Amino acid sequence: MYRNFKIVPNIIFGRGAFNQLGDILKAKRPSSESCMVFVLDRVFAGSALEARLPLEKGDLLLHVNVDDEPKTSYVDELVAKVKSFSPRVPDGVIGIGGGSSMDLAKAVALMLTNPGSATDYQGWDLIKNPAVYHAAVPTLAGTGAEISRTTVLTGPEKKLGINSKRIEFRGSSPHHEFIKNYDLIDIALDGFPYNGGTTTMEAIWQGVPVIAFIGDRWAARTSASILAGTPMEKFVSDSQQGYVKTATKLATGESTADQLSQLRHSMRETLLKCRVCNAASLARSMEDVYRKIFLTACQ
Repeated sequence: MYRNFKIVPNIIFGRGAFNQLGDILKAKRPSSESCMVFVLDRVFAGSALEARLPLEKGDLLLHVNVDDEPKTSYVDELVAKVKSFSPRVPDGVIGIGGGSSMDLAKAVALMLTNPGSATDYQGWDLIKNPAVYHAAVPTLAGTGAEISRTTVLTGPEKKLGINSKRIEFRGSSPHHEFIKNYDLIDIALDGFPYNGGTTTMEAIWQGVPVIAFIGDRWAARTSASILAGTPMEKFVSDSQQGYVKTATKLATGESTADQLSQLRHSMRETLLKCRVCNAASLARSMEDVYRKIFLTACQ
């Protein structure tokens, strides 16, 4: 099975690759008044590596402190320094160091063309204006930041990527706060091969329809069992293909907004009337099972 995903458009590696940096940046300098911003881990200040940077007149070198994880407040501070250095937007930002230095450079490149604080852009596709040209030069292996399009920053309330276009990750939280997340969700996609149990019930209770399909084992049929015999059974498919089709239809139909609004206001009452919430019926069913087991054992 293959996977397709996007990374940075150009990757240059191998012995002597760093020596090409000056030529690469030359193509990005439109005039003799151009400005490049070099974001360098401060541990390299005054080092042989710093001496090799292709700095030109009008360029800015920022020594950054990466003792802690990159913070949105620090990005705002760096952006302010760049703006005070020159009234015009730089032609490029180059990050050199470990993952934190490269993430800071990416964040600065984004914030130079977008108003406000970096905190405002932590999340799903919130960046509106393209960043200035930026490049990353790793000084150690393993971070992967040099080929990632996302910069991960710690803000006042959350640690999250900027310019992460498809997915917003949320960390752990007290249960009463976790439940509030459903206010921001229109459709829940059941996980597989291990289905939701409590998660499925809570989503329905909060008025969020759950899309599921019948798997090949008990753990992959839990949500289907919860939804069986209810008006929400229409959201259960018998295959992964059907699962995708059902989710797409519900999300993109002409009456999607009205349908989701109706579900939001009716699903809790619907759930209460379903057999999954009928404790007396469940107890009788369990008693019947135990009785059959006992009688079989006595034979």
